[in-house]
Amino acid sequence: MRKVDIFYAIQASTYRIRKIPSLVLGVALFWCRETNTFLFRWGKATFTLKDVMVLGCYSVLGEPVQSGSLLGELSTIKAQMVEAKRMFNKSSCKKVHHSVWMKHYFSEGNGGELEHIGFLLLWLSRYVLPVYPLDIVRHNVFPISIKLAQGTRIALASAVLANLYHDLGVINNHGPSLVFWAYFKILHLWVWERFFTLSPEFPKFVDSDAPRAARWNGIVRDSVILYVRTVIERHSGFQWRPYATSLDNYVDGDDDLRSFVRCLRVCELVGMDCTEKYFLNRVAKQFGLDQDIPMHELIRIQPPKLQRG
Repeated sequence: MRKVDIFYAIQASTYRIRKIPSLVLGVALFWCRETNTFLFRWGKATFTLKDVMVLGCYSVLGEPVQSGSLLGELSTIKAQMVEAKRMFNKSSCKKVHHSVWMKHYFSEGNGGELEHIGFLLLWLSRYVLPVYPLDIVRHNVFPISIKLAQGTRIALASAVLANLYHDLGVINNHGPSLVFWAYFKILHLWVWERFFTLSPEFPKFVDSDAPRAARWNGIVRDSVILYVRTVIERHSGFQWRPYATSLDNYVDGDDDLRSFVRCLRVCELVGMDCTEKYFLNRVAKQFGLDQDIPMHELIRIQPPKLQRG
């Protein structure tokens, strides 16, 4: 788990962060599909790869989730897992529900050497890269789980962020009648870390070696869309760098330095079923840097020239 950098990600996924649809919908009102940023009156902001690293504990380093077919021994392992999945398809349930999968591999002790892969399949399908319907083991995460089990690091942060960007764009275009299933737990945490008025009053104190998400474990805060919109429009206590006080020294090794550089690079994020643009230059203020203003926006805010007379 530690070798492929998913130990803390698994730990963070066990925390109870209650879903608040009104919070997601309220923030989505400000989403810009073209730039993958929130267009607040007082500036652009978004959740970045650094947010996914800190709040979800996912790695930005490693192979992309779509990295080609498996070869050799890995292909054989995949064939075994696919055959196990087909057994469920022939049963009365017809689909591989999470509960049935867990019973087969864990409760009844049928896992053997494949049990670890079975666990990763369940974790990826349920907590990391969920799709509709939410309680089904995903076929296209088989290669990812097998590679992780064999010690290959995967850039899960990019995939999680790409899925979030994509689903926020869908919500923004079509409204609250849609069913959305991306990993919106990170969006909840992102809002609470930045808007004090929208966050629970007393985040928990946690040990320094615990995932940051533990601060919000089990805490409940209700909200309504209108209230969320009002708080955001009034720029009520937005924190540009909420991790600065506790994470200033987190770049202390080669992997940390490469991760930090990766977060600062404009690029394309590769998700499971989508590819999204990552415009870090639009939200550089979140990293303590000067924030880029596109030329067409700069022209609109330039003061008029004085006339000589």
